[in-house]
Parts: sequence; structure tokens; C-alpha cells
Amino acid sequence: MLRKGWRAVGALSVALGLLASSCTRTSDADPGPTPSSGQAGGGTLRLAAPDGVLWAVEALDPQASYESTDWELFRCCLLRTLVSYNGKPTDEGGADVRPDLAEAMPEVSPDGLTWTFRLRRGLRYGPPLEDTEIVAGDIVRALEREATPVAENGYPYFYSVIRGFDEYAAGEAGSISGLETPDQRTLVVRLHEPVTDLAHRFTLAATAPIPPGAAEGHDDGYGRFLVASGPYMIEGSEELDPTVPPEQQQPVAGFVPPTMDGDELATPGSLTLVRNPSWDPATDDLRAALPDRIEIALGGDAGELAAAVEEGRFDMVFGGWATAEQVERYRRDPALADRVFEHRSDILFYMPMNLAEPPFDDVHVRRAVSSAIDKAALVRLLSEPAFAMRGFSVGFAATHVAPDSLEGNLLFGFDPYPHDLDDARAEMRLSAYDRDGDGRCDAAACRAVLALANEAAGRQGRSIQRDLSAIGIDLDLDVEPEDRFFARLRDPTEHVALGVGAGWLRDYPSASTWFPFLFASEQIDPEFGSNLSLLGATPEQLEGWGYSVTSVPSVDERIDRCMGLLGTEQIECWAALDQYLMTDIVPWVPYIEIAHAQIVSERVVGYSFDQFATQPALDRIQLAPE
Repeated sequence: MLRKGWRAVGALSVALGLLASSCTRTSDADPGPTPSSGQAGGGTLRLAAPDGVLWAVEALDPQASYESTDWELFRCCLLRTLVSYNGKPTDEGGADVRPDLAEAMPEVSPDGLTWTFRLRRGLRYGPPLEDTEIVAGDIVRALEREATPVAENGYPYFYSVIRGFDEYAAGEAGSISGLETPDQRTLVVRLHEPVTDLAHRFTLAATAPIPPGAAEGHDDGYGRFLVASGPYMIEGSEELDPTVPPEQQQPVAGFVPPTMDGDELATPGSLTLVRNPSWDPATDDLRAALPDRIEIALGGDAGELAAAVEEGRFDMVFGGWATAEQVERYRRDPALADRVFEHRSDILFYMPMNLAEPPFDDVHVRRAVSSAIDKAALVRLLSEPAFAMRGFSVGFAATHVAPDSLEGNLLFGFDPYPHDLDDARAEMRLSAYDRDGDGRCDAAACRAVLALANEAAGRQGRSIQRDLSAIGIDLDLDVEPEDRFFARLRDPTEHVALGVGAGWLRDYPSASTWFPFLFASEQIDPEFGSNLSLLGATPEQLEGWGYSVTSVPSVDERIDRCMGLLGTEQIECWAALDQYLMTDIVPWVPYIEIAHAQIVSERVVGYSFDQFATQPALDRIQLAPE
């Protein structure tokens, strides 16, 4: 699937392995501050992570990791950032940026080029640096580390907008000129161009503070030497000693990565989090910190681990999603129904239509197609092995072009094209391609229409092929492996009329990572392009690619307008653009939003989904009293 970055999502590629054994030790150490959320906390949350989760060298390295599981562990537990999220789903404000280490949201200059953050007073790191205060320079240190080769697999491109960031990364400067700390509690960020989603970028763990000396010499992985600023720390962190030379430092005992023998799991690993005694719940409005202890067994087959959850040996699989069979079985059983949770994951599959290729140059045809497709049937096909093997086995019918988390739920329930063949035929009658008015396309352009389906979506493609035959569109469907599918779909000279199985995942919950990449004309590119409908192509481009159509709609100006706004005004602008695209342009048929489906043990009596990381919010998992 297409993504702006290369962030992995939980169990997209689940390998085979051995079942990891759970470890349920208790700690005699002072558990530290208790939660102030009003919910009863306590107990040990027991998780199992399947093969491939928290294995890489960059695991739990905030500058290097681009994994959703790591991002959840950072947000919920180990690290605080200037601004962050509350660990809840969209309808409970889970996509809204809120102050965290900062005492308030940043001040932004009228030209959008200067952002000023002010830190809360008296915040301290966890052991072994519990006497060290968190200051603005520690965030500068984190961003400087993000500009080094350490972040090769991270996301330094998010911060290139900061003045001097790229020069520092290239070794041409001794500091990042756009980062200023006029005092210990103030960070001023100066940009070389306005970026209205900078606050979202500062929610990411790459900007979490690093105390002096803590990460030095750990370019191959800071995770096992990480000093916490959140409500939890890795067990044994008090034994870390960043004052001795890096080669003499012993990694934290509570994080033991799995080892491999070739392609096979040799030894499972483990990660254990305990309460950080430096964390003060009075300074943290975002984290409930309910469990006293979080234990994660690393390594094992996802299916076997899921069975272990059903048997009560683990409380949930972390980084793995329930299958369609499990979800349906739990839904049907009243004794199990309160142990399955489904939330929108912000992964959306859609069918792009080529606006320059007849008959899809006619908006009435595109609307007819939108009403003709049975999305519920496509959702049912997610249980097919080709999708289930990627963790995509449960979903919701998508009704508009962007996830609700990016639009503040303003379009929740907006569905301009419910499946209705009568509506589809009524719309087709308005097109130039239905000459006898029977609601079916009877022009030559509707015969042998070139369509591509991603190999994993082959059956979905055939379902769409049947749906469109009812309105007179005859698809010539080619099923291609993923790399070939996107290569052809991106290339305007291929004249592909529509594609089945394209998908998009946002990086963080801001529509700035969605609309500009999917609908702006600059994203038409045969090699890397993500505008697959040719929206905004110029007459010269169309002629050069061999199209008889001389113009197509553009939304470039609308995108630019939204990008120039902040806060609620920007969210409303994106929602209006979504409506405009769905009703006036219709470049896509969005058809599935993947669900994050989670099965939990009977010990779990309270559950929350973190919309930011699209993982369970581990700090908000409530356990029954022992």
C-alpha cells in the first residue's frame, strides 16, 4: 500500500516463530506515584508481541524507530514530548494535540515562521537521573540526534523545515540555527517556510528530551540505555550509569531483545516496564498510568499467541490484530462480546479513477460507479487469506476520502453514495455515455476498460467488476503483484482507468499528511507519485501522455488554502475539501477503512485505543483486582 513514509503498522508482516513464555515476576521496588485518572489502577499487564515486533536494532530508539508499537510505548509510558495525545480514540479527542511537557500550546507568529514552546516547571527524568530537570536544551539535543545518521530509518525529513536542520545534518554547521533556548524553559523554533502541522511533528518521540550524555555512544540503539520522562521506565533503569564511557555501560536489564538463528527465532526476548518514581501525575493530564507493571514477551507465532490470550496466559497480543474469525466468534458469544474491540485504524483502501480516461472523464459516470459498488461485500472479502496475512482482516465501509480522525469527526456518518443500483443508473442516465437513457453505459468507451487489481485485492477487483457490469461498464481486469500494480498505476502513459487495492496510511493524525499527497498535482509522478487520478494535470501533460481529454479538475488552490490555516479552521477546511471531492470531483471510490481488532483476556475490565499510534493505549488498560 502507499504511504507517505515507511512506518510499519503492527503485524503487517508477521513471520513464523516459537511461542514466547510469559514472565509474571513482581517487583519489591517502590512503585512510584499512582494514577490520578479516577480509575482503579494496579496489577501487571501481560502482553505478547509476535515475531518482528521490537526486534530491530533501532527498537525503542526514539530517533530511529518508525514502528507503531514503539510509538505507543513512547507515548503511553516512557517518554513525554512538548505536546502529545491523550491515548483515546477520535471520538474522545484522541487525535487532538494537547500540551504535555509544555505548559500550553505553542505561540505562533503571524507569518507562521516562529513557534515558541514554554516548558512546565520542575519536571525531572526517571532514574538514574531523577535529580536532573528536563530543560529546553534537552529537546534541542534530541533534534540534533535526529539529524545524524542514527535516524537513517527514522523521519528527519519532518524537521527539514527548521532553519539550519539540513545544514547541521550535512555537517556544514555546528548547531541547528533555527532552535533557540533563551532560557531553560523556552524553546523557540524558527522555520524557513510556514508549516501549520509543526505541533503534530513535535508529538513524535524524536523530539522527546534526552538528558546530557544519556544517548552518547549508543548510535546502534539508544533503547536499551533510554532514560525515561514518562510514567514508566524500563525495569533496572536505576542501574544505568551514563557517567562512565559508553563501552563500559551495561544495558538496562528489563529489555532483552530476541535473538535469531538465520530466519528462525533462537531465543525469545522480553520488555518490562515499571513505574517511574520521578513522574508526577499532577503534571500529566494525558496519561492514566493504570497498570503498576507492564510485561511484554517478545517473539512467537501470532496465531499461537492469540490462542494464549484466549487461554488467559496473556492479556492481549501487542502488535498483532485479531482475525475476522476470532472477531466474529467473540461478537456472537454474549460471554465474550465485551472482550473484543474494534477501532478505525486510519488505513484506508480506495479505488482511484483516471479523470482523463473515458468514460471516467464524466463526473456522472464516476458518481454512478460510486453508488454501484457494494462496499459491504468488499469488507467481507477482507477475511480472505491474501488480506488476513497482512493483519487486514476486519474493516468498516469507507464513505469519504479521509479518515475521521483527520477531520475532527466533522464528517462522521457522511455517506453520499450508499450502495443503490437505482441511484447508480439514475446518475448514469445523466452522463454522455448513456445514449438510450436506460441507466447503462452503451458507448464504446465502456467496453474493455483497463483496470488493475493489487494481487492481494484480486477478489475485490472481481467483485467490483461484477458491480460495474450492472451499469454497463465492462472491466478488463489485470491482477498484478504489488510492485507492478503501483508501477503501472502511477504511469499516466499506461492509461489505466481504475485501480483496486490502493491504500494510504497517515503518519500522524493531521490531514496535512493526506490531502496534499493524494490530490495535489505535484504528486503526479511515474516513479513516486501518489496522485493516481491525474487530478490537476495540465493540458500539456495530458497531450504528452496521449489523452484526448484536454482538461481535468484541480484542487491545488483549495489544498493551499487549507495548508495556510491553523487549528479548528484548518480541520474545517479539510472537511469541506473532503465533501467537495466526494460530491463535485469524485476522483476515488473509498471503500474500506481497516479496523484495529483486539481480543483481550477476561482480566481486562477497561480498554482504550490510542488513535495516534493506532495501538491499544497501554497506560489506560484497567485490570480486575487480583
